Amino acid sequence: MVTPMPHANADARDSTDPYAASDIYRALGVMGPFVTMDDDLYLTVNGTAALLDPGISALHVTIAHDYALHNNAMIGAMHGSLGRVNELEPGNSELAAAVEDFVGGKFRNFINRGDPDQSAMSVVTASHPIRSGHDAARAGGPFGMYGHVPAYHGLPGTVCGGSGDDPHKEPPERPVGSFLTKAAAILDLLDAGYHKVPLYATGLQQFGGNYGNDYAKTASAYGCNSGEFRDQVVIKPSGSTYYHNTQGPEPNPEVFSYPMPVWWWAGYVLAWHWAN
Repeated sequence: MVTPMPHANADARDSTDPYAASDIYRALGVMGPFVTMDDDLYLTVNGTAALLDPGISALHVTIAHDYALHNNAMIGAMHGSLGRVNELEPGNSELAAAVEDFVGGKFRNFINRGDPDQSAMSVVTASHPIRSGHDAARAGGPFGMYGHVPAYHGLPGTVCGGSGDDPHKEPPERPVGSFLTKAAAILDLLDAGYHKVPLYATGLQQFGGNYGNDYAKTASAYGCNSGEFRDQVVIKPSGSTYYHNTQGPEPNPEVFSYPMPVWWWAGYVLAWHWAN
């Protein structure tokens, strides 16, 4: 069993060889029925029950255990930022370390189906075309928070149009508008339904923004419309004026604001942003 904990020991940057991509995807697919998630997004794995299933190996259980430990460490670090609201506070160094342990250790092939030696931090996702909502729905669409991903030919099914095996393409950035003051740039976003992104989801450079200048609203994409994706705007200066640097839709790092479509989604979102 994996006991949910805010600060799991998830340091995977050691001499251990990384898991093969195919083993990761297979494990994430078959272990779903034996993983539970609590209201705080901490994972618990019932490995004892899983091993009674003839289709599940000890390696699958080990991978799920390790994934849960990393998930719980990252989620714990994000919870630690919930009460921090000062724009002058630094980024979340604990979260940065936890995500780096995840994508730089035994799961460094998670968002990469190519060269096994290529780390998730350098993976190029541009070769993966954006899938349509029809494609996402055909692949199974979103699953319930406590659901699992069926195994499709040994790999987990696509969830909301993407997975570690076939990550969502990074959308291009587009500069929009010109505003005389930052306040005017903010008001325009608020009028359009955007909100200021909380620190836990903007404290990392990889999230593309910084607290106080980072705004977002949920977006329907890839057949999912419960908050799994967002459109993001970062307010940036341009001489004496300001503009909106827009990007989206992309996986939403505000993981506490919507139901997880599958148990491994939070880890996938964090790894996706780190890779992009």
